[in-house]
Amino acid sequence: MLKTTFKGKRVDLAEATGVILGLIVGGIVSLLLGGWIIHWILTSIGLGGLTYGQVVGLLAIWEIIKPRLESK
Repeated sequence: MLKTTFKGKRVDLAEATGVILGLIVGGIVSLLLGGWIIHWILTSIGLGGLTYGQVVGLLAIWEIIKPRLESK
């Protein structure tokens, strides 16, 4: 097993890689699923002018901006 020290603790690199990849995949799935739900809601109430890709893009921008707004 390949281990390294991080902040004085031993960390397994395979486990750390799995956690990072899991966070990335989970974020992408959350973004796509959220975009699909928002697009479905907008279409069902008659505001379906945005495509699915546009909704996902707007949601991605919001997820980038939102933490900065909350920190103030």
